[in-house]
Amino acid sequence: MTVDGDVAGFVPQKEVVYNGLLPYSDRLEREATELLAEIKANLSRAVLLRELWPGVAFWSGKLFSFLKLYGRMFSKEDHILFIKLLYELVTLPDLEPHMMQSYARLLIQLLKKKELLSRDDLQLPWRPLYDLYKRIVYSKTEHLGLVWFPKYFTASSTEEMLDEWRPLLCVFDMVMQKAVSNMELFLPTIMPPEEHSQGFRLWFDELMTLWMSVQNQPTWEGHLVNLFARLANDNIGYLDWTAYIPTIFTRILRSLNIPVGVSQMMAPRYLTNSYDIGHLVLWITALLGGSGNPAQKELTCLFNSIASFYHPSNHGRWQLRLMRLLQRLPASVVRRVHRERHAAPSWIPLVPECQRLTDGDLQEFTRSITGAALLAMFSKTGSTEAAYALQNLALLTPELVIPPVLEK
Repeated sequence: MTVDGDVAGFVPQKEVVYNGLLPYSDRLEREATELLAEIKANLSRAVLLRELWPGVAFWSGKLFSFLKLYGRMFSKEDHILFIKLLYELVTLPDLEPHMMQSYARLLIQLLKKKELLSRDDLQLPWRPLYDLYKRIVYSKTEHLGLVWFPKYFTASSTEEMLDEWRPLLCVFDMVMQKAVSNMELFLPTIMPPEEHSQGFRLWFDELMTLWMSVQNQPTWEGHLVNLFARLANDNIGYLDWTAYIPTIFTRILRSLNIPVGVSQMMAPRYLTNSYDIGHLVLWITALLGGSGNPAQKELTCLFNSIASFYHPSNHGRWQLRLMRLLQRLPASVVRRVHRERHAAPSWIPLVPECQRLTDGDLQEFTRSITGAALLAMFSKTGSTEAAYALQNLALLTPELVIPPVLEK
């Protein structure tokens, strides 16, 4: 890292756009440049002196504050060097947990804008992070946000991980939980199409066959669903899910734990292996579109079957999951439409034209959700989730949402 204040040819990675509206905006660039030079000089000095406390901890905190105030107002080269330095610090052996958490929080902030750095710019070894994970997974240490790292692992890392964890895939042993959990956190899913044969193609058929064969809701099933959701979201149009769509939506309906029949049969009260709604929403959103739009047909059937549970007269412990699904699904579709139509080009593979959501797809999606949202407006648990759902549906197709809302 250079420590001088010369910024000739300097292109910031990503600034905070609102800073330009401040009355003293003309002074911000010089302030940021001087502060960044001070942080780089002192952070480098503290690392060279091996002064983790208070030196590195103090100046890494200053860098965290810099990100909040000025955004990523540094060059791509500095961005990469900051990440590599923090990665080395996080994976230091025998590091105190509170220091590891502070470094990890800063590292996650630096990695968040994935469009700023491609895998050609930055590659990180997965083994040190895995060794760290093994040390802390059964401790009280806070989760370190491992979801931000897989996109920067090397192309060969998938095969190395499978060699490590595939021998643990035994459905009759508790070690299965460990193997699937590791795969969920570490397996890379964002890769250019020409590298797919070194990525998810090595494990997708095997794990999907395994998931299709289990019916007793094992504890590791949720981790597998989370992995499939991330894979689908990162590779829209590059993976054919058509054969699995009916089973996927059947399992989703089962995981909602709604009462069935006169005898009120339902899942146990404290079921811990229900699918996470956030990942379900990602998975459903990624499946929409394409020739014939088969996922939309299944989604329409799903909401037709659960629409009565949104009626104000129905109330139970299943209500929270249903309302969360209603709130998050339209928001996720809005994010996908923005990604396909308005997002700036980056190293992340684009969604193929044939798989992108058309206006007709969005209208069909809105019709399938609107009925449940209008019922949920008067729910006993409150109308906040329904309001968010209707707001996002109105962003997609206002002509189908606003008139019935005004009539209500």
